Amino acid sequence: MNPKNLSKITLILVAVIFTCSPVHFLMIRSADGSVIDSYTLQGTEEFAVRYIHSVQKTPVLEVFRVDFREGIELRETVYTDFGAGLPFLVEGSAVFESGGG
Repeated sequence: MNPKNLSKITLILVAVIFTCSPVHFLMIRSADGSVIDSYTLQGTEEFAVRYIHSVQKTPVLEVFRVDFREGIELRETVYTDFGAGLPFLVEGSAVFESGGG
């Protein structure tokens, strides 16, 4: 086979493979739906959301595990206060740990 034709066929095959391979993203959107940021996912990854609780006015950190086959799962919630809207009873496989602070 002509080397020039082989190069063309190889290039076409590579292009087909890349266009057919799924690429998964985690997208952060604003309330109006516009994209704020996006991240490429490769397998299973974790991300965290840090915010100030609307009632207690204290910081909260939530750690999530994302897997494009299984979805998003809340893995951990870290907070420094107890009150309205914050968990206080152990349910299921939940574990409470004291941070010593």
